[in-house]
Amino acid sequence: MEKFFDIATPEEIAKQFPTASRRPEWLEHTRASMDKDPDYNCEYLVYLYWGRGDTEKAEYYLDQIKDERRQLDVSITLYELREA
Repeated sequence: MEKFFDIATPEEIAKQFPTASRRPEWLEHTRASMDKDPDYNCEYLVYLYWGRGDTEKAEYYLDQIKDERRQLDVSITLYELREA
């Protein structure tokens, strides 16, 4: 599986984590959290690919989220982004 921090550009990381991107120790903590929680990683892969305009890949990673509540929350966010 792809990992958000391995494929996101520094600009994309800063966009997703504006506060943490200024603090290397916070980014490292976030990276470690994503390594431990695949759903967390998938959530940010959804946002990454959505932001890049690759809705097919975003939907793929949305389907990979196992926690139903998190999947619903991310789906709602995507719906709201479509309306914007």
